[in-house]
Amino acid sequence: MASSFFPKIIIGIIGLVLMAVPVIVFLLIRSRRAVSIALDAARHENIVLAENAGKFKELFDMAPYGCAVNDLQGRFLMVNREFCRRLNIREEDVIGHTGFEMGFFSDAEAWEEAKEEIEKTGEITGREVIVGSALGPAHAIYSGRMVDFAGERVVMTTTVDITDRRRAEEALQASEESFNRLFHSAPIPMAFAFDVGGYRATTWNESWYRTFGYSREEADGRSGLDIGLWVDPEDRRRFLTSVLQQNVVTRLEVPLRCKDGSLRNCEVYGRFIGKPGHQILVAAYHDVTERIRAEEERQKLQGQLAQSQKLESIGQLAGGVAHDYNNMLGVILGHVELALLKAGSEHPLAIHLREIQKSAKRSAELTQQLLAFARRQTIAPVVQDLNTAVADTLQMLCWLIGENIELKWHPGKGSFPVKIDPSQLDQMMVNLCVNARDAISGAGQITIETEMISLDAAKCAASSFMKPGDYVLLTVGDNGCGIDKETKAKIFEPFFTTKGLGQGTGLGLATVYGIVKQNNGYINVDSEPGQGTLFQIYLPRCDGAEKVTRAVDEPRGVAGNGEIILLVEDEAALLAINTTMLEDLGYRVLPAGTPNEAIRLAEVNQGVIDLLMTDVVMPEMNGRELERRIRLVNPDIRCLFMSGYTSDVISHHGVLEEGVSFIQKPFAMKNLAVKVGEALGRKDQ
Repeated sequence: MASSFFPKIIIGIIGLVLMAVPVIVFLLIRSRRAVSIALDAARHENIVLAENAGKFKELFDMAPYGCAVNDLQGRFLMVNREFCRRLNIREEDVIGHTGFEMGFFSDAEAWEEAKEEIEKTGEITGREVIVGSALGPAHAIYSGRMVDFAGERVVMTTTVDITDRRRAEEALQASEESFNRLFHSAPIPMAFAFDVGGYRATTWNESWYRTFGYSREEADGRSGLDIGLWVDPEDRRRFLTSVLQQNVVTRLEVPLRCKDGSLRNCEVYGRFIGKPGHQILVAAYHDVTERIRAEEERQKLQGQLAQSQKLESIGQLAGGVAHDYNNMLGVILGHVELALLKAGSEHPLAIHLREIQKSAKRSAELTQQLLAFARRQTIAPVVQDLNTAVADTLQMLCWLIGENIELKWHPGKGSFPVKIDPSQLDQMMVNLCVNARDAISGAGQITIETEMISLDAAKCAASSFMKPGDYVLLTVGDNGCGIDKETKAKIFEPFFTTKGLGQGTGLGLATVYGIVKQNNGYINVDSEPGQGTLFQIYLPRCDGAEKVTRAVDEPRGVAGNGEIILLVEDEAALLAINTTMLEDLGYRVLPAGTPNEAIRLAEVNQGVIDLLMTDVVMPEMNGRELERRIRLVNPDIRCLFMSGYTSDVISHHGVLEEGVSFIQKPFAMKNLAVKVGEALGRKDQ
């Protein structure tokens, strides 16, 4: 039984095994299928993960700024392409290293602060840092966040390179600093303003403050309109309108007011700078005050030059005419005077002869006025007290101006010595008072005043034609009709007159001008229509002790005592009449028509000629040279020069040389007698 029991057991076991085989096979098949499914799922997941990682990496590299993934120890796990490009490194060179190991963090303190902030808050945003690289330091905006990545806590960061922007900002800042330096150091006044209520908030530069006299506290932040810079607010409106319409003002010339109230003429320039909506108005003020003054001075000097040239032309004309014209007048006057002497005052022709004589004298006076205007008149100035000299003319002036005009005389106190030809002073006073008389309609007043005045350089600056020094000021004023600006510019011109035809020659004030200038003085006229006229004459004060006594009576000529006179005159008719007059006066005459003939007569009559009476301007040689030649054979001979125009032969700028005897052509017989007697040294004149 035992033997049969074990087989049954074995068979049963085998049966059980056989029964279990299908199950086992089923289970094995199912298990394999599950493993296969699991493997396929894992494989798919890996594929997806790989694909996602690839896409992440692709997106990571496509970022336009530097991106990196760091572990919590700061080691780089990933970096993108832009990160590498910006820092000029390879990815494999940076992975596994920290930023400090790579030399990226030059500012360790800033990076430690950034790391602490991330650890504390989990993120950092917009921190500006400096990143070092092989290309040099770069400015960047650093942002980071702590995240879970592949089961790890990592820090994802972005670094935006702002080096170009920072350089642009620094360049802009440097440009602004340069602009400010240039603005404040500019040699011309400048300003810039924002559109604050119509460009009213303004910044001024240092030159502007110096030019217009304001302090920074008084003007900074205020517009020119607020501080009263613009004399005429309309000028400011025109300036702003122009610059707003055209964006630029190339030049606007306007007067501007300084703090002290004085005015400066400026050319104002304007331009907008900056972007639309943020524009700044920049203005420059070119001070042209001195240029305008210089231009006015140039025009004044040009006018004076033109006047001087006109004087020179008139002088040359007058000099050329005076010699021949006065010779002809001398012949006329000489013959008329001799005819009157022989005919007597009761002769029927006497009245006609006197009219001829009057007209000839008037013609001679006109010639003298031309010479006086041109400063070619021969004068003999002496030192005299101006108060005394003017006082001596008052009676004559009263007769000239008439009873309806009051003549007031206000002499200054003290002595007023001037050096001037007495006849010139008379001529000047007569012309001024007659001119004042003609300006007064009906009753009026003429005032004559004198005073002492000193002009320093500052006072002369306003009148550049005047020189500093001590002057005697002679003022002649009237309350007549006055003179307008256009007329005032011409009153000293010869032949200019506002009087009617036949009422004036136009030489009166021209003569005054010439006399003043010939005596190194200055003349100024102040007049307005309806306000009268004031003539101010500045004559140099003379310190000489010499005084002249103005004779009330004219000197008397007496007959000669047979003295021998060598008379030299190139005009035959004048030589003849002068010879006759001298002979009638009791002199013996040796007439000569040329200088060479005179020299021959002097040699023949050596030692017996008492007086050489010679014309100044002649052919062959002038009178001065003739005198020198004759003195070689007759050293003691006396000399009397005669001329209508000396041409500076015996004078300097019309002023007679010391010790020279001279008689002005044309002359009357009475004057001839006086001058010949004086030249001979006779004391019975």
